Amino acid sequence: MDWHSWLWKTNLDQHQIHQYALTFIQNELQEEDITEFNHEFLMSVGVAPAKHRLEILRLAERDARSRLTGLSFVVSAVRRTRKFLDKLGF
Repeated sequence: MDWHSWLWKTNLDQHQIHQYALTFIQNELQEEDITEFNHEFLMSVGVAPAKHRLEILRLAERDARSRLTGLSFVVSAVRRTRKFLDKLGF
């Protein structure tokens, strides 16, 4: 996971982005760990200011929503294909 690129989507300054990216790397966090982010977890790995935690959690939430939108699209496409194939008798 490129934590620097991911954190650039927040309103944090460059120094904070670099610091938190290194923290996430040192803690061996992966992309799938984002779903576990909450205030307590972020504080435990060194993201102390509440505003910074809020910024990171907002980004995590936006990412989760965009993943769901993409997944919903795939599920919808599979359903439409299945319906089409049923009409053709497959």
